[in-house]
Amino acid sequence: MDLLNGRGSVESGSESNEPNTADGCADGSYGVYHEDESVDKIVVRAGGISDPVLGIDLEAGKPATVVATVYAYNDGSEDYADFYYARDAYNLTWEYIGTVQPSQGGIQELMVQYIIPDGVTQAVRVIFRQLGNATSSCSEGGYKDMDDLIFSVSESTEPSSKPSSNPSSEPSPTPSNIPSIQPSSLPSQSPSTIPSKNPSSTPSEIPSSGSSIPPSNTSSSGPSSKPSNTP
Repeated sequence: MDLLNGRGSVESGSESNEPNTADGCADGSYGVYHEDESVDKIVVRAGGISDPVLGIDLEAGKPATVVATVYAYNDGSEDYADFYYARDAYNLTWEYIGTVQPSQGGIQELMVQYIIPDGVTQAVRVIFRQLGNATSSCSEGGYKDMDDLIFSVSESTEPSSKPSSNPSSEPSPTPSNIPSIQPSSLPSQSPSTIPSKNPSSTPSEIPSSGSSIPPSNTSSSGPSSKPSNTP
């Protein structure tokens, strides 16, 4: 027997163990079973909406899909399904996932996906309502049906492998090769060849020819010949 099938205490379809919510939020009591709104089943499965159904465990950090089987009133244009999750079923804090509108009236499946948070025992909630807005995880309404599903989650196996490989491989080659080659070759050749040629050749030739010859001719011949002939 499906514990969620039906809604509250409505005619011809009262819900077993109603309201089937973890915090006691009640269903609306208006209408008739499978003429008006009801949530008949909730399933949480691993993977996204478009992923194949593999039947694997629900794991923290991985996507999951919530599938709600509902009965929509008339053509479904006035009905909406609000989806919530809680990471701790024993200390409920509901987080809004999204809202889905039926595409037609009658029985159908409505789905949303989300990333499973950390937490061993979690819960999801589906509120199927006529009109109104997703303003509260415990909203009021005479035709609404609200049901929860509690389930277990495995710990994530992802975080330990990704951070260890990237930082150790890329940073080491760049600083070790470039600084060791350039500083040692450029300064050793330029200063030793250019300064040694210009100072040694140019200054040694000009002073020896220009300064030593003119002073010896001018001073020795002038004063020694003229004074001896006049007296």
